[in-house]
Amino acid sequence: IFPVKKIDSIMSDKTTASLARFFIVAIFLVSATVQLISFADSEHSLVLKYNENRHFLRKLPGFPDLEGADENMVPVIVSILIAYKFVASILVLNGIQLGVNMLLVFVPLTTLFFENPFAKKRYTTPELIDFLKNIAIFGALLCLANFRLAPKKEKSGKNSKSKTFKKGKKN
Repeated sequence: IFPVKKIDSIMSDKTTASLARFFIVAIFLVSATVQLISFADSEHSLVLKYNENRHFLRKLPGFPDLEGADENMVPVIVSILIAYKFVASILVLNGIQLGVNMLLVFVPLTTLFFENPFAKKRYTTPELIDFLKNIAIFGALLCLANFRLAPKKEKSGKNSKSKTFKKGKKN
């Protein structure tokens, strides 16, 4: 009934690949813009989430204990997170693989830090939904990482595989 295409042939289409990049990156661009506009709320959220998950995060090897850290570091950390999302998003939009790799590192770390339902004995449904949403975003980023971000341009010339037709004769 409906023609089924393999996912690699779908992603090889330049328009589809561009749309996929745009929709994935839109999540990070909107998030970074909102954090920039409401910077004080972003700082408050960072401190709040750290305090909620502190006991879980301390168990992770190599995770720094931020308790008692200088309060001046919070705006710096939030600024770095915002800049990281903007830079990675711009790279992905331009078809540069490094941007996808940056987001593939970013999503699991922030999920572990912010929307980790396993850090608590009890969690709410919205927390679980946020966690699963981030897992889905990670899956979409893996798809982008697996396929070429910028489809290769076809070469024209002697080695081109395109067929030319003359009036009345096929070549």
